[in-house]
Amino acid sequence: AEVRPGDVVVDIGAGTGVLSMFAAMAGARHVYAVEEGPISAVAERAIADNGFAERISLIRGRSTEVQIPERGNVLVTETIGNVGLEEGITAWVRDARDRLLLPDARVIPRNLGVVAAPVEVPFEHGELSRWKLRRYEIDLTALGDLGSRSLLWAELTPHNLLADPYQIIGVDLESSPAPSVAGGRSFEARRSGQLHGIGLWFTAELIPGRWLTNAPPLRTPSWNHGYLALPDAVDVAEGAIVDITVESINDGGMWTWTVSLNGSVLDSVTTSHLG
Repeated sequence: AEVRPGDVVVDIGAGTGVLSMFAAMAGARHVYAVEEGPISAVAERAIADNGFAERISLIRGRSTEVQIPERGNVLVTETIGNVGLEEGITAWVRDARDRLLLPDARVIPRNLGVVAAPVEVPFEHGELSRWKLRRYEIDLTALGDLGSRSLLWAELTPHNLLADPYQIIGVDLESSPAPSVAGGRSFEARRSGQLHGIGLWFTAELIPGRWLTNAPPLRTPSWNHGYLALPDAVDVAEGAIVDITVESINDGGMWTWTVSLNGSVLDSVTTSHLG
């Protein structure tokens, strides 16, 4: 699935143009670098400075709204969020397959997974709890409630995990991925501790056998981890069963999740993304 000599490549969310230039270096006949943000000015200069102006066309705009002169046979996109899906990658890929790519086009990354684990994160949970205190004689509990029912960010380490992680959602990006995907798992606590919520991160298969992940401990500075908080900490014993289900709705624009401990539901949430 790698870029090969003669390929026509579409790079969605091209940013600085680095992946477009890598594709040209790999022998692509032409690359269409699609970027709607002001960083496109940097990409334009970098492309010219590196001698690729003849083979890389910078297309300014949102990928769902632009047109290109020919359909590509390879799609490259780094619209991967902290938990994989929340930057709308499934929407961009689905539209590209319909309008910008040949039917048998290859996609990089070809697969994307969402990995989950029950976590103990006292600092992050404490930050949310502080919103329940009165500040400047104003009750801001509503902000704490919003935070505890949102997709938040955290930097997790293996020490924060109460159970072995598991990929609960998988998306095949070489098909036309669905706007909503879901999955779940029963986790057995490998130690006692306090359950504060669900930790999430991604795993991406770029080409067969080559993977990218932001799994803890974090070694990918471009990403962080996701955190779905419980409203209150819950004590768990070693061997306890924590059931988790997570659903990504509207291409990562909304999330639902349920957490149960030994068969008793602790929290069930539908929320919009708040990073």
